[in-house]
Amino acid sequence: ATENEHEAYNNMYEHFMVKELSPEQSDLIIQITDMVMRSLLNNLDISYRYVVNNLLAAR
Repeated sequence: ATENEHEAYNNMYEHFMVKELSPEQSDLIIQITDMVMRSLLNNLDISYRYVVNNLLAAR
């Protein structure tokens, strides 16, 4: 399930990145996506949360 969630996040990210959006819209979508992902992470175990937080920070 965690691998599927990660893949879904990547697909969502790439989907929005290829669209013709203003930088402001892109930034807002990324912020909202990150907020949604972080709220999902609160329900996951700490090790997976640590990995994904590092991925979000690296990006």
